[in-house]
Amino acid sequence: GLPNLEYLKLKYLRVRLNGNPLAPLSNLKVLVMATGDLPAIPTDMLTGLPMLMGLSLEENNIETIPANAMSNLGELKELDLSKNDISTMEEGAMAGLDELEVLDLSLNSFTTTPKGLSGLKSLKRLNMDYGFELKTIDPEALKDLEELEELTMRFCDIDELKPGSLDNIPEIKALRLDGNNLRNVPKGVFNKLMSLDELALSSNDIETIEAGAFNGLRLMNLDLSRNTELKILPAGVLSDMKIMSVVLSGCGISEIKPEALKGLKTKRLDLSDNKLKKINVGDMAGLSVKELDLSQNQIEEIAKDALKDSNIKKLEIAENPLKEKDPAAWGLTGVMSE
Repeated sequence: GLPNLEYLKLKYLRVRLNGNPLAPLSNLKVLVMATGDLPAIPTDMLTGLPMLMGLSLEENNIETIPANAMSNLGELKELDLSKNDISTMEEGAMAGLDELEVLDLSLNSFTTTPKGLSGLKSLKRLNMDYGFELKTIDPEALKDLEELEELTMRFCDIDELKPGSLDNIPEIKALRLDGNNLRNVPKGVFNKLMSLDELALSSNDIETIEAGAFNGLRLMNLDLSRNTELKILPAGVLSDMKIMSVVLSGCGISEIKPEALKGLKTKRLDLSDNKLKKINVGDMAGLSVKELDLSQNQIEEIAKDALKDSNIKKLEIAENPLKEKDPAAWGLTGVMSE
């Protein structure tokens, strides 16, 4: 009967519910009340659902999350509040959610990083895509998120990263900041994130990256693609990194500074779809890579012995106006080139 029901989906609900119609469902594990016209968190309705582990209030008309709105849901692990119009999250809004691991706040209307997030000590994944009109990340809002492993803040109008702004989430493994308005990547933002595997900064307006910005990281994947204002690949940014993949495709890179790639060891370096016209001696010096993609540039010439001081297993060079194609003259031996 109803007392044993564990999953309930109420989608497109356009009626007002009087009293507490869910009171008999004390064993409910998952509740979906999505794509309706809920104006607020149904706190009274949730009080009789202490076993709830998953709650979706996606795509309603919620504007505010008050303090203690869900404080009785001590077993809740996943909470979806995406596609609402939330602009305010009071301090203590997430009080009592001690087991919460996944929180989706994407597609809302925050103008500051909500302070009500702090203290979610079990939270592992936090999605705030398209949910904000921020200028920067407030470190206080991320305070005490000790277990956070994945933070996604794509298309949030962030235009500045301040040193120390991410120091409160030292266990983060994946950080996605694509599609913001960042112009500079300074040193001191990421350097303490020793567990970081994936860093995505694609489709920003990045013009400059400070030397040492990625020092000390043990990244697997770094995505800087489609930063069309990044004209120069400077020295000291990728130097001495050991990483699975670096993606710099679709930027505006027309110059690689000497020793910019010195000591970089990676399986794949993607420099395709840039504005490189010539590969000079020293541009790739000290690079060790299994696959180097230089396709879809404007390369007319690769200087004699330009690749001699690098270790390249495979070179992709298609869709360039090269006058001569002679890997041996470039300093490559036994390398596949396409």
